[in-house]
Amino acid sequence: MSLEELQAIPAWDPATIRQLLPFVQLGIAIHRSIPFGKRLYAGNHSLLLRASQVLERAKGYQPPATNDKDHYQGNPMRLFTRYRYNYANLLQYGITADKDAGESFFKGAQRTGFDFYSFHFFARQLGKIKTLALGDFTVNMGQGLIHWQSLAFKKVRQYYR
Repeated sequence: MSLEELQAIPAWDPATIRQLLPFVQLGIAIHRSIPFGKRLYAGNHSLLLRASQVLERAKGYQPPATNDKDHYQGNPMRLFTRYRYNYANLLQYGITADKDAGESFFKGAQRTGFDFYSFHFFARQLGKIKTLALGDFTVNMGQGLIHWQSLAFKKVRQYYR
């Protein structure tokens, strides 16, 4: 609500707050009754593509002397792709795809391309629906200005037993 609220953060003295003021912005909240159609095109898009490969050739890539399938079926390239769309915390969606080293890609056992796909969809204020969340998501908890947010440089695979 105001810059004075920064003083409520534990361990932040006036000198620290003065250093951070150029990075803090207060503004008018976005009106929640924006039409859904506008939410679909007026936001921000981001695309992350990452490829990596170990240069040393692993033994698993050498075909065995017999006709066994005990060697890696794909190339040693590891691929990761993530697309995200965000409109003012009212609409967010995205898809993540991953291929590990040694796995087939659009052939063999992986005819659909990547071996891991994940999506998420999040929307607020959709008429009678206040909040809708589908797919993989992360819950971040905190209070006020001391809100913890994880880094966005990795994807998260969670396995439940």
